[in-house]
Amino acid sequence: MKKRDMFTGKSLTPPKEDFECKLLVSYLKQRSVTFYTHIANESPSVKSRVRNAALGLTKGVPDYFIILPNGKPCFIEMKRRVTTAHRPRISDAQYAWIDRLNEVGVAAKACFGFEQAKQFIEELWPVSEQSATQLEFAFADRLRPRRRKHFSELAELEQVAVADLVGTHESEDIS
Repeated sequence: MKKRDMFTGKSLTPPKEDFECKLLVSYLKQRSVTFYTHIANESPSVKSRVRNAALGLTKGVPDYFIILPNGKPCFIEMKRRVTTAHRPRISDAQYAWIDRLNEVGVAAKACFGFEQAKQFIEELWPVSEQSATQLEFAFADRLRPRRRKHFSELAELEQVAVADLVGTHESEDIS
């Protein structure tokens, strides 16, 4: 059974990480970013984990490597959105990778949901006001009507949850 907000009745269950990743990829395509890849660090079996480790895949590598059209490389560790019902964790290995990448001058961040990833990309590669409006319409049109409604409801819940998280964990750095 889904957890629901006691006042609004809206679902408190954030979308799965896969859904957030699909939104990110769709956004990158809308912005004509052609050089990006998902680093598949999830392994369903022990055999594939052993094989991947032998090939050099290490724990904690961020999910996405992106080279923006302005030439700036960045890494994004994608997590589900933060809500009052769900607070995703970042492993020590993921923190270590993000810290090291930032130390050597490569932008890297753990993003809790698509909106944070979008904001991070726009900090590195700003969008003009006119093209931002065009992007929003084009992006919303690509979502199925059911997903569009889900997306807007979750955006509202995310704002409340992030405000709650910031208010209760001001000393903890989640990025």
